[in-house]
Amino acid sequence: MKLLPEGELLDEKSWKKLAMHTRCSLCHCRGWKLMCDSENPFVITSAFLDDVLFSTPCETCRHSLGRHLDRLREKKRNDVRKLLFMMSDAEKMQERLIGDEPSEILQIVKQTQRTLTKEITNGSCEGLIASSFGFPPFEPISIEDIVSNFVVSKSSGKQKELENIVQTASNFLRTINDWNIPPVKIMQEKLLCSNLLSYRIIYARWLRFCFLPKKHESLRPYCVIKIFGRKFLITLLPFFVIDVKEHASSLKDQVAGKLIDFASDLRKNLNCHDSVTDSSTILTFPEGVSRPTLKRGCSIWAAEAHLDMAADFLEADLAFRESEQSNSTAHLDMRREF
Repeated sequence: MKLLPEGELLDEKSWKKLAMHTRCSLCHCRGWKLMCDSENPFVITSAFLDDVLFSTPCETCRHSLGRHLDRLREKKRNDVRKLLFMMSDAEKMQERLIGDEPSEILQIVKQTQRTLTKEITNGSCEGLIASSFGFPPFEPISIEDIVSNFVVSKSSGKQKELENIVQTASNFLRTINDWNIPPVKIMQEKLLCSNLLSYRIIYARWLRFCFLPKKHESLRPYCVIKIFGRKFLITLLPFFVIDVKEHASSLKDQVAGKLIDFASDLRKNLNCHDSVTDSSTILTFPEGVSRPTLKRGCSIWAAEAHLDMAADFLEADLAFRESEQSNSTAHLDMRREF
């Protein structure tokens, strides 16, 4: 998560927006509200932000806007930056709700937007936003490790065969990590799903933890190949193969063919054997042969705008660490006008 430049932190408009979602220090009011204001707290005009004063009373509790910022005085500098990012994302999500995206996406957007608003109201910025779908990782062994085990078992550990398949395996990891999973309705038009409930759960988790963070930076991003495993592959590989075939016309036949064959062989193996999904066993590669990796792979979805989740995941981790370090020394110096 990228942090705001320090100069933007003390912008008065940002403080006023935060006040609308911050508990009053003198009562239980959940956020400052302007008298006769719009029912939608996220529709805030620039003129309103210019005109309202920190002494303006709240319609709900009659305490001033400044009193709704008292709780932020004790916050660390980067904690407030996180809250600003969360508030910005909540506003963007509110705008998305009136769009024409598939209903499955809008349901997750609405749920996440409500959770973000609640976290802002409580002044929570720990980075772990509540979710009704659990938290990653969702399976005991990841897709990344399953693929590595499969590659070793498929080649019987022979170095030459390993070297030939590692690049295809890396391409598979990159392609499935960057894959835009089809919504349930579209999926049902392509192929009959034997386990619709599993598909819906996986799709919801993918939306929340892998898809939404692409556009909403306050949400921590996760790599598909690190948080999902066997159930993901068993359920979704048939649809993955269909999507790869649909894109094959714009690809070199050899690349698409190898990718489809690899995915098909992997699914057959998962249906017949448990060895590659044993979380207690990670098969080793011979010296001089590297494991398949996301970084080494090439995505076939080059024509589409995809986020490098591996790089963003590392960037997010770095931002959280830098934030914690800064928080240990830097405190807010809020205006006396509050």
